[in-house]
Amino acid sequence: MGNSSSAKNKKESYGGNYMIKVNEEQIDRIQVLHHILKTCCNDTNFSAPIYQDLTRGIKVLDVGSGPGTWIFDMSSDFPRSQFVGIEIQSFMLPTIHPSNTHFIHNDILHGIPFPPNSFDYIHMRNMNLCFTEKQYEQIIRELIDLLKPNGYLELCEQEISSYNMGPVTRKISDEMGKILIQKSMNPFVSSRLHVFMKKYGLQKVQREMVMLPMSELDGKIGSLHGQSVLSGLLGVKDVLAKQMKLTGPEANQLLNDYRKEIQLIRMYVSSRKLKQKEKFEGNYIIKVDEMQIDRIQQMHHVLKSGFDNTNYYAPITRDLLRGIEVLDVGTGPGTWLFDMSSDFPKSQFTGIEIQSFMLPTIHPSNTKFVKNDILQGISFPPNSFDFIHMRNMTLCFTEEQYEQIINGLVDLLRPNGYLEISEPEMASLNMGPTSKIISDASKSRSMNPFINEKLHDFLEKSGLKHVTRQDVLLPISELDGKVGALYGHIIFSGLLGLKDILAKQMKLSKNGINSLLDDYLLETKRTRMYSKYTRVYGKKIINDIV
Repeated sequence: MGNSSSAKNKKESYGGNYMIKVNEEQIDRIQVLHHILKTCCNDTNFSAPIYQDLTRGIKVLDVGSGPGTWIFDMSSDFPRSQFVGIEIQSFMLPTIHPSNTHFIHNDILHGIPFPPNSFDYIHMRNMNLCFTEKQYEQIIRELIDLLKPNGYLELCEQEISSYNMGPVTRKISDEMGKILIQKSMNPFVSSRLHVFMKKYGLQKVQREMVMLPMSELDGKIGSLHGQSVLSGLLGVKDVLAKQMKLTGPEANQLLNDYRKEIQLIRMYVSSRKLKQKEKFEGNYIIKVDEMQIDRIQQMHHVLKSGFDNTNYYAPITRDLLRGIEVLDVGTGPGTWLFDMSSDFPKSQFTGIEIQSFMLPTIHPSNTKFVKNDILQGISFPPNSFDFIHMRNMTLCFTEEQYEQIINGLVDLLRPNGYLEISEPEMASLNMGPTSKIISDASKSRSMNPFINEKLHDFLEKSGLKHVTRQDVLLPISELDGKVGALYGHIIFSGLLGLKDILAKQMKLSKNGINSLLDDYLLETKRTRMYSKYTRVYGKKIINDIV
C-alpha cells in the first residue's frame, strides 16, 4: 500500500538537518530503496531474532518512517503486532493505513513522545544524512530507554562511499564526505553505531554487512539502486554545486557523467545492520569484527593518500593496463582489490583471506576471492601470477613464518613478475609516554614489531632482483589534519581489538586498560606523532635475463 496521493502538490522541504530536498521524487526513491534493501537482505525486513515475537504480537517503533513503506510491509506480514512510525516530514505521513499501524509527526531531535519501556522492537535506517555523530549517539541512548526489557534495537545505514568507484563517482563521494564533515556529520558513522549501542547498555550486539550493486550491469536490482542513488544526488545537486563551485550546467553535466558511469562500471555500496561476529583465526591477535573491517577499509585510504595516491610501487602500470594476473594476500574485505580492479579492468585479481566472513559475496567480474590459510600453503600452482601484493600482516606471522611465506610467494610468480610487500613499523616517532608504554607491551608472541626493516633482506634472500624500498611517515594526530585524525582513529580501533591481550600482558584491570586507552586517545590529540610505513618490491628474473 502506497501513499503517493497524500504528498502531491506539496512544496519541497528540508526537514531538520536533512540535506536532500524532500519531494515526490524522493518519496519514490525511499520506497524503491526499501525493496532493494529487502531483496539484498535475503528478502527480509529485519535481522533481530524476533520472528516468533512478531507473529505472537508485539509493539514496534519505526523511526524516520517516511511514507511508511517498511511499516506497511511489516504490518501485512505480522497482523497481530502494532506498528508506530514517527517522521519529521508531516506531508509524508500516510493518511490511509492498516488498523495495526499508527503514524505521528515528530522531530526526534526535540524528544520522543513515548514513556520509557514502550516498545519491544525499535527500527531505524537511512538516517546518516540527518544527524551529527553526537546527535546520533544521543538518539540511540533515548531509543534504548524506550525499549522494554529483552527488547531489540536495530539500525541500518549505508556508507556514502562505494567500492570499485569510477572517477566521477569517486569525485562525488569525496565532495560529499567533505560536506558531511563540515556539518559535523561522520561519513563513516555506520562503523560507530555498535560502539554507541554497547556504551548505553545493550547486550549481544551483532552486525552484518551486505553489498548493494548500483550498476545496470548487475541486473534489475543494480539498475534500480543506481537510479536511486542518482535520485538522491539530484536532491543534493545544489549543495554539491556550491561545494564544488560549479555552475548549474556544470552540476548537471557532472550528474550526467555519473549516470553514464554506472552503466559502464560495476560499483557497490555497503549497507550495515547490527549483527556482529567476533572470531579469531590463524595467529591474528586482533579481534576480527565489523569494527576491524572498517579499520581495514579506512586504512586503505590513508595508505593511498600517504603514498601519493597510488596503490602500488612496482613499475607495472603498463602491464596492468594490458591485462595481467594479480594476487592479493590477506585481502580482508577486498578494498585494495576493488580499487585496483576498477582502475585496471583488463587485469584479473584474486584475493585470498583466512577470515571467511570477510570475503565479499558480490564483486566485480574481474575479481575472485578464495578462503585460504597461507600458513597451510597456497592453493595455486607455481608461475601463476604476474604481480603479488601483501600488506599489514605484521601481527599475523612470526619472523620465521614471514620469511617462509615470502619464499612461497616467489614460487607463485611468473618470470619477470613482481612481489610487493608493505608493512608499518609498530612504534611511532615522537611518542608520548602512554604510546611508549603501549608500544613496549605490544612486543610479544615472537612477532617482530620492526619486520618492515627486514623486508628488503627477505626479498633479496628469496632470489628477487632489483629490490627497491620506499618509506613514508604517516601522521597519527588530529593536529596534522584529516589524514592524521583518521589514522589516529584507525590505530585506536586496532588497540581496542588488542585490549584483552594488552590487559593480560600488562596485568591491568578492565578499568585500568580502559583508562590507559583513554590516555592514549588524549595523547594523539595533543602530540604530533608519526608512524613509519615501508613498502618494498622485487622482480623475479630467471638466469639474470630480463
